[in-house]
Amino acid sequence: MSPEVVACPAHLQRTALECLFGDWVPNLRHDQVAFLLDTARDGGLDNLLAVVSDGQLAGAVLGRPLGGHAALVWPPRLTTGKTIERIGGDRIEAGRTIDQLLCSALLTQLLQRLRTAGAVLVQALLTPGAANDEALLSNAGFSLLADLDYMVGFNRLAPDDSSPLVFEAYAPRSHTRFKQLVERTYEGSLDCPALDGLRDVDDVLAGYRVTGRFDPRHWLLAHVEGVDLGCLVLADDPRLDQWELIYMGLVPEARGRRWGRLLVAHAQRLSARAGRKRMMLSVDRANAPAVRTYTHLGFVRCDERRVMFRTLADRKN
Repeated sequence: MSPEVVACPAHLQRTALECLFGDWVPNLRHDQVAFLLDTARDGGLDNLLAVVSDGQLAGAVLGRPLGGHAALVWPPRLTTGKTIERIGGDRIEAGRTIDQLLCSALLTQLLQRLRTAGAVLVQALLTPGAANDEALLSNAGFSLLADLDYMVGFNRLAPDDSSPLVFEAYAPRSHTRFKQLVERTYEGSLDCPALDGLRDVDDVLAGYRVTGRFDPRHWLLAHVEGVDLGCLVLADDPRLDQWELIYMGLVPEARGRRWGRLLVAHAQRLSARAGRKRMMLSVDRANAPAVRTYTHLGFVRCDERRVMFRTLADRKN
């Protein structure tokens, strides 16, 4: 029987996820697979696709919505030790191996499903040196977005300083103000500038909302004497016993005056008071001012990823 790309059958989901994350260290792979399997009942694996040949798994790919018309893709992975002559009876294209064809078929069908589901922006996080994944994604229309550094900082129950910053929690009545502030912080930002204008800010905020555990008390506007200067978007992640700094931004006229340090220090204090030992964040490596801010406050790099992205279609209103 010729192999075909299908929604992964339930009895093959664990095998497919083990295949997808086969190059992760064992303890992280175990936790990731367990977490994803736990989301299956809520549709978390609706976009887990598999190549099945003679009833057995030959490869898999996974996409997951991020909220706000965005989605994350894990590049295709194939099982080892399985020989397949051709796909669907078609002749193998000159210069392409069967592995390339299988991966391309998986990725193409996944992108079609995500487009149908309303995704406008798709991203993939690649480990350093993943040249094959980068080539596959490039051939599918992806472009390089940024090299991200993941940084961890250990929280301290430091006393409040004499900062003039006043913090105000997000509330539905202040949504327009919060949205306009976030939009202003994007002006001239060095953080993933290629994303500018690709999505409405409401879509971006919707994506922030589904990261970690949303609590409006942890979405903060910062102002001085009634003038909004910046914002913090924070989320608790009980599974990893940490808070995540999802976004920190300053309006253009507030940059270069060390307000960023005060914003992040405040986030660390809140996280410590909540009983979390550490805070995680990701930052565009090219955003030197932000990297300096985090380093000054004791954050250290713990991982890195290359981010690739593509748009699928204009959003239909």
